[in-house]
Amino acid sequence: IERAVVADLEYLSELLTAEVSVELPDTDKIRIIVKFIPKGNQESKVLQLVYDNAKNELIIEQVI
Repeated sequence: IERAVVADLEYLSELLTAEVSVELPDTDKIRIIVKFIPKGNQESKVLQLVYDNAKNELIIEQVI
């Protein structure tokens, strides 16, 4: 899953670096955390997504 997310974000590599981590907090949930680090003087952002397979929904937990 982590490699798929990195591959999906590859088109942004000229603008920023994306650090990706994947967690399995429960048997039916996947948490994907992406830290976007811009090239330049802009502030980094963190996006945290949770996919709940039992409910078949994607939840954006945090944007920092």
